[in-house]
Amino acid sequence: MGLKSLVIDLKTQTANIVATESVTVSYHHSLTIFRGQSFFTSSFTIKNNQGHFVTCLDKHYERFIRSYHRMFERSIFPLSYEQFKDYVDQLLAANKDSKQQNLHCIMSCVAGKSQSQSFEDGRYSNGFGGDLVELVMVINEFEPKPSWCYEKGLNVLTMPYQRPLATAKPSHYLGGVQGQHIIDALNTAALLFKTQHTCSIEQALDVSYKSYQALNEFDQYSYRRLCHDCWAMTQASDIQKIKSLYPKDIQNLPVFESLGYDEVKQLNKQYDAYFKQLWHEVIFVSEDENPYLYEGSTFSLLGIDKDDTCVFIPLHGNNSKADDLNTGYVLESTTIAMLQHVAKQNQISHRVSSLRYEDVSQLKALYCVSTTRLSLQDNVYQLQPCRRFDNESLTIAPSKTYDDLMQGVHAFMDSYSYNMNLETPYLIAKSDTLKASR
Repeated sequence: MGLKSLVIDLKTQTANIVATESVTVSYHHSLTIFRGQSFFTSSFTIKNNQGHFVTCLDKHYERFIRSYHRMFERSIFPLSYEQFKDYVDQLLAANKDSKQQNLHCIMSCVAGKSQSQSFEDGRYSNGFGGDLVELVMVINEFEPKPSWCYEKGLNVLTMPYQRPLATAKPSHYLGGVQGQHIIDALNTAALLFKTQHTCSIEQALDVSYKSYQALNEFDQYSYRRLCHDCWAMTQASDIQKIKSLYPKDIQNLPVFESLGYDEVKQLNKQYDAYFKQLWHEVIFVSEDENPYLYEGSTFSLLGIDKDDTCVFIPLHGNNSKADDLNTGYVLESTTIAMLQHVAKQNQISHRVSSLRYEDVSQLKALYCVSTTRLSLQDNVYQLQPCRRFDNESLTIAPSKTYDDLMQGVHAFMDSYSYNMNLETPYLIAKSDTLKASR
């Protein structure tokens, strides 16, 4: 039997079990499909002696409340925590025959149609307004990341970018899309340069990074597009035809000046061969001269400093400008919240403090943290370290604090149940405010 998912009608409070491969979102839900006014959370399930659970469930519910307040500016979320938990129990019961220790669960809040006003001669709508109509809980297999991610680490690029609505988890990731364009372009340029010259992949990456950084914003855009166009070339005549679309100063860069079709033909093979050494992820930073680190495109950050102390980035205050509702804010990661809980419970040295660009080289390690980046294989828990930060190599030093933290995670998973409550300060604060107003 295949995996099952759950679709909840938030208006009627009815739920339907459907095959995961059959889950769809209707185009009639225009606020979600066309306006991007929807949000989600990503989690995984565990089985232990206590039962079958979605981990950190209270933090996922708190994320929903925070996202709803930010994206819909309304106070009353359509589900109580107990209702939310009951639906999760239905979902897990529908998948009770699964033999997998862990399943990946994505829970998405779907908004419906925009609000409108009817008149005798027509209907007026500006395409916005409206509310949530569905909660879709999708269960899939938990796909582990390859072991080299944890053993060797990832190469990351920084990009000045502040997510809009940073405290929410909307389903649109335009910062990640933009970051991927940079990653793909610099990787392509490095592979082309390596094929043309006798050098290591690291040297080629250095050339692609420095040549790109030396350009102004407009030329960087052309650089990226020409790199991407190389993948569409299918014959030798395409090279000059496509290069001619770009300014001469871009055509004459070392990567493109002597570009031949032989190099282009090898891109796929070279990409597969050198993928582990290429750029993998983007980290968003502030626009300061010594930028604040915010978060990755799909992950949060954890540092371990030279004193062997865990450094958790605060949820706000990561800026040198006057405070507003968004600048310097980051999404609260449910996995980071779990790690903070483990650190407190096990008296592991930790602090909440902003990280700036120049701090990174002094860290014992910098880790990419998210639900899908936590290694769960063989009951050994690991995080993904960064081994290259922009154009600088990073250390991944041995750390007793890291080892203790991972042992604490193991114990947390073994004993987890919904009776194990994590700190939910936002949920408590908003609940108290509502009670006081009634």
